[in-house]
Amino acid sequence: MAMRQRRAVAVLVTMVLLGAAVLLGRGRWRTAGPGSGSAEGMVLERVCGALLAGQAPGMQGGGLRPATRGSSCSTYVFHSRYKGFRGKNVTPGVLPPPHITARTRFMHQEWEGSNISGLVTPQVHKAPPPHNLTIYFGSAYIAVTRPFVKFVLRDRRAIDLLAWSQDTYSPDEHFWVTLNRIPGVPGSMPNASWEGDLKAVKWIDMEESHGGCHGHYVRGICVYGTGDLKWLFNSTCMFANKFELRTYPLTVECLELRHRKRTLSQSEVQVEPNWYF
Repeated sequence: MAMRQRRAVAVLVTMVLLGAAVLLGRGRWRTAGPGSGSAEGMVLERVCGALLAGQAPGMQGGGLRPATRGSSCSTYVFHSRYKGFRGKNVTPGVLPPPHITARTRFMHQEWEGSNISGLVTPQVHKAPPPHNLTIYFGSAYIAVTRPFVKFVLRDRRAIDLLAWSQDTYSPDEHFWVTLNRIPGVPGSMPNASWEGDLKAVKWIDMEESHGGCHGHYVRGICVYGTGDLKWLFNSTCMFANKFELRTYPLTVECLELRHRKRTLSQSEVQVEPNWYF
């Protein structure tokens, strides 16, 4: 039964894409009425709806329904949730686990012709962090206040930590969270952990919790395929990692369409027809 359903979805998507190609060839794209978007947008919506129907058979009509205000995160929803932190910086992270400590204990350098850094050979220990700072490990995806940004740009502790981090591995995964754990820093959360995580990621060693990757893994992180759309739609995160537009273009296109429909459905001003796809 599941195999038949997948085949039916594949056939439907193929037919819709062929129809789109015919329209393009005949030059029949035209702007549709308010609320419906262009003909191109309607074809894309049918394709995305068909893909999603294969992951959620109970979905009515095969279309992309606008999300409500309380569903996955648009700018409106994110702003509403961020108010709950009452002026605090959101920098999810913890003390580094054992397999992470080498990133900041030893010197690293970029390999020639690559943007990937590796340990210096032979291994060279780094000097202790400046100002006796405790190094944390966390997300590079953050939400911070304006006073915190000023602190990062002007405070000697932040400036010295940035210089010290130049030969560490992936410094953006310790820089922000370390500074935000300092008591007295504007908006700091010294006792915070992973709360407020802003990034949706499918790790290869956590498939039991996320249901697996429908694209492929790169360095242990899923590059999302179209089979991951439902999971992404249900996510409450502001960001997601990773995407490859050339490999899985419909994953990005469907997310963009969904986000546009969601944003317009939450608009508090009059929506103009040309704001649609």
